[in-house]
Amino acid sequence: MCRANALYGRGELPLALETSQAGLALAERIADERVAVLLGSVLASIETDLGLDEAARADAELWLKRSDELRQIVMQCLGRQVLAYYHFQRGEWAQAVALYDQCAALYGPTDNRLAHLVLGPYPALARLRLGRVDEAAQWIADYLTLAREAEAPHYVGCALWAQGQIMVTQGLTAQAVAAFDGSVATLDELGSRLELGRALYQRGLLRRTLGEAEAARNDSQRALELFEACSAVRDREHAAQSLA
Repeated sequence: MCRANALYGRGELPLALETSQAGLALAERIADERVAVLLGSVLASIETDLGLDEAARADAELWLKRSDELRQIVMQCLGRQVLAYYHFQRGEWAQAVALYDQCAALYGPTDNRLAHLVLGPYPALARLRLGRVDEAAQWIADYLTLAREAEAPHYVGCALWAQGQIMVTQGLTAQAVAAFDGSVATLDELGSRLELGRALYQRGLLRRTLGEAEAARNDSQRALELFEACSAVRDREHAAQSLA
């Protein structure tokens, strides 16, 4: 399970897929339902990033159902996060937000902070896509505070590139530049290649609007190379279009 998550964090998607499948088979054999849900959740996320939409949707729905059977908040939020992430990557913002709202209803009345942390920055970005900018800004500010208090640098790096996007929408250009720069530096140091590619892609878009053509192209080119190395199909398409 830990190896599958580490490989996923590094953006080694095909190997992470193989590892999560092997771990899941073992978890099912020894009847460890909790580990099965943890592995099934990362499996469906990997399938989403690989563009295996049919398998990702089926697995996400399966693991949401099985997470609810455990009646444990972190598991239930993971199950919903995976299906929400599937919808997010397909541009189905309202479906994603509805699932993220269910997560908030689960952990909100409790002191469970891990259930919040595992959602990543995507609840804020889904709200941003729906035009709910103030909500998105507040959500990502709270999440960034949580990630820093948890000393979870991967999540800090992810939150920063999401915050940069929100700041661009708010017209806070200088702050957005600083957020993207911080995200790129953090994720690059960690070797979080997939999320690093996403941070570079977003920074490249901003640099283009600022007239920094060469720097924008460099970011987009490096993002494309990372997405190709990760086999991240949907991200690779966006980066290729940006360069074109």
